[in-house]
Amino acid sequence: MSLKWFSERPFSLACIIVLVSLVSLKANNIVYGENMINMANLTLENPATRNLTAQHKTSIQGLFVGLANYGDHRIKKTILDENGKLYPEFTCSSASENSCFLVDMFQDRSIFYFEFQASYNYYPRTPKIESKTLPVVLEEGPTLEAEDLQDSLRSGAFTLFYDCPHKATVPSTHAIKVNVPLGKPGSNLTFSFQKECGCGTHPHAYLILQDDQGEEINERSAILDPAISTFQLSLALNYVEGVQSFDIPKTIYDHDSYRLQMSGQGVDRGGIVLGGEKITWILQDECIGSLNGIPRVVNIHVPIPPFESLSIQFSKDCGGGRPRGLYVGFTPNSYDIVKDGLVQLSPITVLNETDKFLELYLSLQGESSPRSMLVGPPILDIIDPSIVSGKLISDTQNQRSLTLHEDLLRLKDQKPVTFSFICKRTGQTSIDISFPVRNRDKIDMHLVKRCKAPSAFRNSTYLTANSTLILFTLLAFVLGVCAVKKLRPRKN
Repeated sequence: MSLKWFSERPFSLACIIVLVSLVSLKANNIVYGENMINMANLTLENPATRNLTAQHKTSIQGLFVGLANYGDHRIKKTILDENGKLYPEFTCSSASENSCFLVDMFQDRSIFYFEFQASYNYYPRTPKIESKTLPVVLEEGPTLEAEDLQDSLRSGAFTLFYDCPHKATVPSTHAIKVNVPLGKPGSNLTFSFQKECGCGTHPHAYLILQDDQGEEINERSAILDPAISTFQLSLALNYVEGVQSFDIPKTIYDHDSYRLQMSGQGVDRGGIVLGGEKITWILQDECIGSLNGIPRVVNIHVPIPPFESLSIQFSKDCGGGRPRGLYVGFTPNSYDIVKDGLVQLSPITVLNETDKFLELYLSLQGESSPRSMLVGPPILDIIDPSIVSGKLISDTQNQRSLTLHEDLLRLKDQKPVTFSFICKRTGQTSIDISFPVRNRDKIDMHLVKRCKAPSAFRNSTYLTANSTLILFTLLAFVLGVCAVKKLRPRKN
């Protein structure tokens, strides 16, 4: 075939040149102007238009890629199916930006799974991440698990962490593009999606404080008893599909005489809490020195970027001083004897002759009160026991009454305590009643008990007060009779 033949057929020559060019494109990438055509990864990228990715009819066969929420590990969305179809939600073209897949603000990292037949011989390499407005970190992977001998499947995963802006005042949305080399020359998987970043108060994360009995402490004004030195603090996340990172918890005291040690997961370097779960720390405190019953205020802050830090406040009573919050009265819900740990009763308060019983009511209440207090048993001291005797009556059938042993008085509890008296003779004497309170100053109250001589002879005043005189009189009478008989003359 001569050159003359080509010169006579210029159209045929042009067709041959185009065919040769197309053959060379199958093995090489050609950059022409602003468009880069990559026939191996089947995408057309235009750098002038952000996030523009168009898929060709031919595709990557045998490779599956799916997106899962971190911690859940279940595929939530298919990115690339086994037939090589790239789902539209992961193309994020400028024309369909609203339909692009969105990772919500309560998911601060995502896990990407891939799976393929061993015969395809893919080897995913380190992904390249493009994001102009949001730092995205490859946290882990890509990992490739061992080959499954049954169906020769290979699988693996990689994890991305989204470092949302910590000082943002309004939510924001960021475009992310991921390019995963597949281990073959010129073979890549490219997809894109969007990430939403939140700010302000986290609506699903919260702190839980529990005492040594496992009871939740919700009241901000709650005061922990000095007997409690170990308790728990938990960080919980009730958004099931979420994952939230946290930084090192910080503790702030209002006085250097208090110390608090935290132990548990992430207290020294931070960590993550998964949705529907919680992280629990053990708190061990130490009260240093005498604080005279003044509670110490403690604030614990747990940073959870990009949201505002979680915080919780509680007060700890280190002991000493009056038993704040303790009320004692002659009738239920009264405080005519003790009010907020201070004795109100006059020392000349009189119990009359007819008062055979004395019933007092103890309660724990008020904002300055701890959640619980160990009280009793009450001590009764009668100055002149020859006038009256008394004792504490324990009602074993009534669990609400104060017992003869140390008893736990809880917040808003009310427990009666009963004393009984038996008069021995007419008169009056002082009576001291004290309530020991663990780690507190005891409560001391003073009363006057009046008695009238009982009518029974065995308990009469005459028998009780003049028994010695009567005994001597009888003895003298007997001796007199004996003397008379001895001096009387005997008959012959």
